[in-house]
Amino acid sequence: MRFQVSQIMRFKLIGLSLLLLATAVFVLTSLSSDAVAQEGSTAKAGSATKAEPAAKEGSAAKEAPTAEPMEFTLAEDQLAFVAPGKWQRVQPRSRILEAELKVPSTEADVQDGRITMMRAGGSIPENVARWEGQFAGSEGAETEKEEIAGKTVHFVNITGTFQDSMGRGPFAGGKKVSRENYQMRAAIVETGDHGNYFFKFIGPKSIVEPNGEAFSAMIRSMKIK
Repeated sequence: MRFQVSQIMRFKLIGLSLLLLATAVFVLTSLSSDAVAQEGSTAKAGSATKAEPAAKEGSAAKEAPTAEPMEFTLAEDQLAFVAPGKWQRVQPRSRILEAELKVPSTEADVQDGRITMMRAGGSIPENVARWEGQFAGSEGAETEKEEIAGKTVHFVNITGTFQDSMGRGPFAGGKKVSRENYQMRAAIVETGDHGNYFFKFIGPKSIVEPNGEAFSAMIRSMKIK
């Protein structure tokens, strides 16, 4: 009888030990799984945080494209110039013009600036006086002379109400429209062999004034071939 009781007690102890061991294994397994899941979430969050600056840098690079400078020639490719890439070469409105550029406006209700280029005769003072006559309310033309690539260049600046001719050229007749607060930046290049070249940048003062230095830089980029 004692033997049977001892055997029963032994089996009970063994069963209890196995139950405790199984419980301990289950608890340890659960804790380990939670730790792995937590590490995985942290790693994902870290990856997303590190990738974010790269995405921002890529967006910034796309938002700031740079336009390549525009090169063009006049006088049968004997005079070369460089203009800002954001300006556009367009078909001249008149046959007497050799080339024409458009300086785009950034405002919908403001006209684009217009740069015309042509070879013409007449003395420098006569042409400057004629340009002054196209502006009402002007205080007169500001002029300065400079040597560029061995050639004499006359820079002219006039502001006022521009009497815009609606004809096909500067010497054509037709209706005139008064355009207030307009400006002209011009340059007359005495090329010698190729005659005098006239560059006129006309438009609203809000377009011409901020692009005035770029216009002068274009003239100063002149190279004689």
